[in-house]
Amino acid sequence: CLWPILIGLETLELLAANDAWLDPAQPSKVPRKRIYRIMASSLAMVGSNAAIRTRISALADAVDARIAGVAPR
Repeated sequence: CLWPILIGLETLELLAANDAWLDPAQPSKVPRKRIYRIMASSLAMVGSNAAIRTRISALADAVDARIAGVAPR
């Protein structure tokens, strides 16, 4: 299923951007509205392996950029 992968990558990006990621007062959670957008957009992607690959690659690149300290595009 795509949803856990997409939500997980979004969460990793938030964690990489959060300097206080161990502080329970500053959680890194994907907002519910964004979850709904992920679910809706996945319906359009599910028929195309290229679209899935592109989206997952973009999310992984954003996580890598955050970890490296570079602002994602």
